[in-house]
Amino acid sequence: MEENFLFKDLTYKIIGVCYEVQNQLGGGLLEKTYQTALVIGLKSAGLSVEEEVKVPILFKGEEIAKGYADLMVDGKVLIELKRNGSFNRSHFSQLENYLTACNLPLGLLIHFGQDGVHVKRVINREYFNALKKA
Repeated sequence: MEENFLFKDLTYKIIGVCYEVQNQLGGGLLEKTYQTALVIGLKSAGLSVEEEVKVPILFKGEEIAKGYADLMVDGKVLIELKRNGSFNRSHFSQLENYLTACNLPLGLLIHFGQDGVHVKRVINREYFNALKKA
């Protein structure tokens, strides 16, 4: 059965680079170390990468704060990196909020740990709900 994922080729390439990083570096390093290695790997794979992407936090149309997504790849996929523990609800909420603020459809939560790399796709439901209404 062929799975129909959004940005399938791009996300597979990103995930492949994540495995390269994990295989070479292993677990237990700082999040920033994994981020730097991931940027090098993604660029080597021919992808464009932005780091520390500013995410405006709005209330009633006014910017009240700024968040920063770890990476954006090819202007399409936001990436949030995690190192400690496993994914929790707040990680998903953070990425969902960033996706909504940036009006992007897809993000990846990526966890580099002692037991390997774990990746979760996060879909921006608001993005797709807005498309249905249009």
